[in-house]
Amino acid sequence: VDLMEKYGADTLRWYFYTHTIPGEPKAFDEADLGKAMRKFILLAYNSYLFFETYGKKSSLTELPSKLPLLDRWALARLQETVSKATSSLEKYDIGSAGKELESFVDDLSRWYIRRSRRRFQKPEDLKDFETASMTLRHLLAEFSKLLAPFTPFFAEALYQSLGNKASVHLEDWPKKDTRFMDSGLVSKMAIVRDIASKVLALRASAGIKVRQPLRALEINTKKLDVLDQEFFNILKDEINVKAARINLSL
Repeated sequence: VDLMEKYGADTLRWYFYTHTIPGEPKAFDEADLGKAMRKFILLAYNSYLFFETYGKKSSLTELPSKLPLLDRWALARLQETVSKATSSLEKYDIGSAGKELESFVDDLSRWYIRRSRRRFQKPEDLKDFETASMTLRHLLAEFSKLLAPFTPFFAEALYQSLGNKASVHLEDWPKKDTRFMDSGLVSKMAIVRDIASKVLALRASAGIKVRQPLRALEINTKKLDVLDQEFFNILKDEINVKAARINLSL
């Protein structure tokens, strides 16, 4: 009871779903409970707070037919999450389903929202701002449905806070939306993020701060010839370089 009052019943549920292996003994550690709360519950809540603070509230729910690359990637990640979580639950593998939700909310917060901040906080294009707002609201609403069996109170609060009148527990389980399924897009963005992570690590080891722009980045690999300019624009902005080129001779 004391732990529920301190961390919330849903945090305790989530901890047992994702930090224990069914049938295996595990020593309980309150520190792990706090990590579960920060890593997942608070990360999801902060993603909602970002939308509540900067997003445009609209009764429209139908996403535009043409979407920016970042929005298409986030929606493709959602479809991937729905597919994998559903498959795991059908096999009674609750832990793996929970891990998929953790991965999705991490991508939502640390990549989609972070890379979209200017679209929300300093919008230069009203239509793009509205599109980003609708996309983020859709992602959060569908995510709350995936959460419902795991964290019923938090999922309900999230769903209701997005302006939905019905209970999330009366909604159908999400199904894959074939309009937004794109495994190739997800794979390409993973390549971009991997390169960005390595370059930022090199910056840190060399003591060069990210806010200091660099002239160019040369990537010695043939793997990136599958990427188009939109991906390179995201990469250049993330690592703050003026140009990114590939050395195809290697």
